Amino acid sequence: TGEPPGMEEAEGTTAIRLSLRTGAGLELLTGHLTRSVGYAPGEGVFTARRRHVQALENAGACLGAAQKRLAAGDGELVAEECRRAQQYLSEITGEFTTDDLLGHIFSSFCIGK
Repeated sequence: TGEPPGMEEAEGTTAIRLSLRTGAGLELLTGHLTRSVGYAPGEGVFTARRRHVQALENAGACLGAAQKRLAAGDGELVAEECRRAQQYLSEITGEFTTDDLLGHIFSSFCIGK
């Protein structure tokens, strides 16, 4: 977008501007995610549920794939990888609920009479 990296919070929503191309603003995302999952510097121990760790690993993989797609000039695929990363992060924040997960699972089944 050409906007400088930054973070804004309003009405319970956090918007983070960053650049996959240059890496500018990634520290804002990293900081926000670590605070969101309960990490506080100096506590010495970080505990997380396995599914949260898996979601973070999956989101990281998607962002890595997005960087590769960006370098290859595949803009629409960059957007898809970012959407997938956001979905993994939403599993942690609760925006993607169990009901959403069940709906996703059962949407692929054809239930007859």
